[in-house]
Amino acid sequence: MPTVEPTKDGPLLLAGFPYLVQMLDGKELPCQGTVALCRCGASNTKPFCDGTHKTNGFSGDKDPDREPDRRDTYVGKHITIHDNRGLCAHAGRCTDGLPQVFGHPDPDGGFANPDAASRDEIVAVIKQCPSGALSYSIDGKEHRERGGPPFVGVAPNGPYVFRGGCEIKGAKLLAGATTDHFDLCRCGKSANKPFCSGAHWYVHFDKQAPKPADAE
Repeated sequence: MPTVEPTKDGPLLLAGFPYLVQMLDGKELPCQGTVALCRCGASNTKPFCDGTHKTNGFSGDKDPDREPDRRDTYVGKHITIHDNRGLCAHAGRCTDGLPQVFGHPDPDGGFANPDAASRDEIVAVIKQCPSGALSYSIDGKEHRERGGPPFVGVAPNGPYVFRGGCEIKGAKLLAGATTDHFDLCRCGKSANKPFCSGAHWYVHFDKQAPKPADAE
């Protein structure tokens, strides 16, 4: 199985992937052997590390005020939704796809209401969750892994996107997390390093990405 290892206040060491994919244009970047990927957000050779983390004060520590690592379960009539807000990368696939289900529509104040849409609609949206924060159970069986060939993508102005299975070395997996699909921070600002917390939405660090309208 391919591996990725977050080093102490330094880059991600990636091994077992023949190439990275630039998700904006599909360009493949060869990465034979073990390569160092920037996660401080300031390398001049992104997505690869150029050593800038040694001089810019980058810390790989988690923010003590981050969302707690807690898995919540929402039991519905036909489907049960599992969610860990502390693992969420805030890609918005769930809240944009089914706002009547996700984003605190539960009358009791919870993040999800499993009875506000059909089972198939909910399954389809959960399968789009990139971080692994969401999964679901039907008839007592949880569906979390997705399968497929190993893949790692570089999202424009976003995280490293892992699919198909990769061992994370030296990092504690959060409750409900999967090695089958997850997002790792590359902007350097995540509250939940090495995982993405969506902090990239508030910084523009990637020349591939269009600048936010308010920054023009």
